[in-house]
Amino acid sequence: ASPEPPVSTEHCPRLYGLYSHETDCSRFWQCVEGHAFSFYCPEGLAYNEYSAHCDWPDQVENCDSESLLRFQCPQPTERDLQEFEDPRYPYAGDCRKFYICILTPDGSRAPRLLACDPGLVFNPKTGSCDDAESVSGCQGYYNNLDARRLRELFGR
Repeated sequence: ASPEPPVSTEHCPRLYGLYSHETDCSRFWQCVEGHAFSFYCPEGLAYNEYSAHCDWPDQVENCDSESLLRFQCPQPTERDLQEFEDPRYPYAGDCRKFYICILTPDGSRAPRLLACDPGLVFNPKTGSCDDAESVSGCQGYYNNLDARRLRELFGR
């Protein structure tokens, strides 16, 4: 078979393929017969055209993880670094989610958005996932759901 002709349309450099969105690194285009279909990566991830999958934003060229996640890693304290190699911070508005600030090759820190397993919430005091009843402000997070049953269902 001969190679696909280099025919391009708006958003599609070739008739078929996956391509980065021009202005939003959490989005990408899937091109089918030159028609572009827009997709979003899961929350907290960015499209990596090089590997053709959704990836951590700090691993994606030309993606600013702080802008995408709307979070800037604070300068870690000595205590932060002693307790965790990569400091962790709560995500405002959702007890399950938290940021981890990883050390990048240039010595700066980049945020990544993570979530505790179902049935658990992030505990800022310990920097780990915990029972909702143990975390101030998160006691009603699962409302009437049985958090223990959720953990069993998801194998935790």
